[in-house]
Amino acid sequence: MSNKFSSPCPSFDKSIIPDYNSEGFDSVESTEFEPGFGCVPIEEPKQQPLPPEIPQQVLSEEEKKMRDYYYMSEDEKQRREDEYLAKHGIY
Repeated sequence: MSNKFSSPCPSFDKSIIPDYNSEGFDSVESTEFEPGFGCVPIEEPKQQPLPPEIPQQVLSEEEKKMRDYYYMSEDEKQRREDEYLAKHGIY
């Protein structure tokens, strides 16, 4: 019984494809993988631009109140609503 994988494949024959270096390794010195050849890019140092400055946002008094209300705890919100209702005589 012969092993179907043991037959010599011509693509691996060293005499047909001489891609072995003098030490017998199957890699040869090549310039094809140096920057600028094939799809290997040439690295160019580039300066990263600074991010744009964030403009200062000036809030109106109403916007400040809305912001403060948003960050209040539920107890603070309830106390504030109770004060408003008591101020207008609604209990």
